[in-house]
Amino acid sequence: ASIPKLTHAIQHRIACWESTCEVPCINVYGHGFYTWGKSTQEARRHVEALGYLFQASWMEGSSL
Repeated sequence: ASIPKLTHAIQHRIACWESTCEVPCINVYGHGFYTWGKSTQEARRHVEALGYLFQASWMEGSSL
C-alpha cells in the first residue's frame, strides 16, 4: 500500500475510535505498531507496555 493510502486509512480509523474511546496505538501489518500519548512519557509507557504484552504473547505462542 502507498503511504498516502495508509495515512488516509489510519486517520479514518482514529477519527472513528476517538468518538467512542481513546486508542493509544495502531498495529500496521508489515510495519509494526505506532503509539502516541498526551506527552512523550505517556507514549513511551505505551511502547513499553505493548512491547511486553507482544513479547509475552509470542512466548506463549511459541511453546504450543
